[in-house]
Amino acid sequence: MTMQGFGKLMSLKEARAILAGIVPKIHDEQIPLDQALYRVLAEDIISELDVPNFRKSAMDGFAVIASDTFGAANTGPKTLRIVDCVVAGEVSGKELSSGKCIEITTGSPLPDSADAVVMVEYTEKEDSCISVYKSVAPWENVIRIGSDVKKGTMVLKKGTRLGPRFTGVLAALGRKNVLVKKIPRVGMLSTGDEIVGLDEELVEGKVFDINSRTLIDSIKEMHCLPLDLGVAGDDKELLKKKILEGVEKSDIMIISGGSSLGTEDLTRSVVEDLGKVLVHGIAVKPGKPVI
Repeated sequence: MTMQGFGKLMSLKEARAILAGIVPKIHDEQIPLDQALYRVLAEDIISELDVPNFRKSAMDGFAVIASDTFGAANTGPKTLRIVDCVVAGEVSGKELSSGKCIEITTGSPLPDSADAVVMVEYTEKEDSCISVYKSVAPWENVIRIGSDVKKGTMVLKKGTRLGPRFTGVLAALGRKNVLVKKIPRVGMLSTGDEIVGLDEELVEGKVFDINSRTLIDSIKEMHCLPLDLGVAGDDKELLKKKILEGVEKSDIMIISGGSSLGTEDLTRSVVEDLGKVLVHGIAVKPGKPVI
């Protein structure tokens, strides 16, 4: 068989543009959030609630009416009476009026009539009263409604890969399920009479199948599902059979080997019999014979 040269090589940018234009459509699926790590979003995420959805204390201390603390100093503290104590997850039923305070822990809901929190470090407690040694401004040490996420805002865009911080955001929004792209299945076929598997004897003239291991693990690293089609020798009909199997069972197929111009490089010929060659020969090194 007489093989022709590559002729004009295509640039890497041109080759990538062609490949981008033929990426197969991967369908969407709804899955539980606890299975969504590293999956790709198939929808924009719009928040349906404010996060947090209540005012809460940013510090351990005392919920107060800020104006009650104005002028407080080490030399002239303000005295307030404690009327209740709340911890995270509880809501105080007490009404807060001037001259009173409510003991509060970090993350606890702020009583309706309070508008600030005095840090415990700037108070001194004695019986049912505290002395306040530092004034606070309105909304100081308070986490406001929607300060993390406002209702109606776009939180994550379609196409985002869901790392741990993004799944955490979805949990904060109360999302039990999420719409994602199905995981692409990628067929992997090694070719060449010289290739042997790791369970075979390495005789003179043969080499172990390095590419399958490397590429299958690269497929896994990209969070796709590999389909190992094994090794095909330099036999045109066998290659056709294996390629057709891969096309039927996978979304994308990778063939390793046989893409150069030697007499046993059959990949281009087989692909032309089955479809159309869009790229053969890229101006990169190594990798020039890529099909």
